[in-house]
Amino acid sequence: MEGAIVCRKCGQEHRLHNGVLDVVADRPTGDGVDETEGWVRFADREGWNALDEKYLDSLPFFVAKKLMPKDTLTWDRHCRNFFRTLSYLDLEGKRVLDVGAGRCWSTRYLAMQGGECTATDIMSAPNVGLETAAHYLKNRSIYFERIRCDMNEFPFNDGSFDLVFAQGAVHHSLDMPRTFQEVGRVLAPGGLLVLTNEHCNDWRAEERIEVKDMPGIHEHCYRGYRLWRWLKQAGFGKLQIIPDAYYYKRNDYCYRTFSELGRIHSFFIKLKLLIYGGVFNLIARKK
Repeated sequence: MEGAIVCRKCGQEHRLHNGVLDVVADRPTGDGVDETEGWVRFADREGWNALDEKYLDSLPFFVAKKLMPKDTLTWDRHCRNFFRTLSYLDLEGKRVLDVGAGRCWSTRYLAMQGGECTATDIMSAPNVGLETAAHYLKNRSIYFERIRCDMNEFPFNDGSFDLVFAQGAVHHSLDMPRTFQEVGRVLAPGGLLVLTNEHCNDWRAEERIEVKDMPGIHEHCYRGYRLWRWLKQAGFGKLQIIPDAYYYKRNDYCYRTFSELGRIHSFFIKLKLLIYGGVFNLIARKK
């Protein structure tokens, strides 16, 4: 829980505090990478700094909003898309990396499915970051490692994982091509990249989103065709799109038509995302 480890490759010492290994604190990162201050402010507004253990246990289910009324996150959508995608995966005995895990509720469920999990995030602060996971590891039959690092510079050897998972996280990257390249590097051949509750914009829209109530937090909505291109460049082959749980709430007639056709063939879901954008869940296999 406390101490330090030394990298045998470069000799750098890294601090271990409250069970979280920090490989960021002693070296510079890219400008603006660390979103901790923005998330701490957001957490204060949402009421997270008075966390109740029942609230943590309820994530990502919609009941969390009843336990934390100020919480504005769309837990109903997150929950349905997360578990829908999880049903496609066999995690038993797999080496799993959870990127942008935050408070690690997603890592908890990945570990419960039998994955040998490592949670990473740029934030380790209690209530918003990796230290929050102490609740899930206390008196539980699961365990996972926690490492504070940048998603564009993982401290892992090539081919270290069978599956890389990210729940509503990769759109926070300031350099998405590099993020996908890093994911491809740490994945073993044939490994899977799984994204849930991600979103993309249509082919003409702005990609940088300024959210007035979330200063210091990086929000992007990259154009769909660029996301697919970056994935291909990073060595990913077949892309399986799992539809958003709430596509039917969109009023546009053509959007709904593409969504209905997507029940017949996933090509129409990809076409809809390229033209209109939207929320998606993705499973991509490394070649």
